Amino acid sequence: MIAMSRPESERKQHFELSPANRRRLDVYLELQNVDPARVTPRLKIGDVVNRALDLWLSKRVPKEGRPHG
Repeated sequence: MIAMSRPESERKQHFELSPANRRRLDVYLELQNVDPARVTPRLKIGDVVNRALDLWLSKRVPKEGRPHG
């Protein structure tokens, strides 16, 4: 059996959140997911981190995703 490695862009990243950011994130998720009539899937930590990175990086990295120069 041949092991297929995933492209680098599809690999999971592991990181640590500071305790203060983890508490804020937990409160945010609880507030967003509290509605029992919610029709969209519950938000997870990865959803929020990806949204935050997308917003932050979209202001700092060209659309092509390449460094300047």
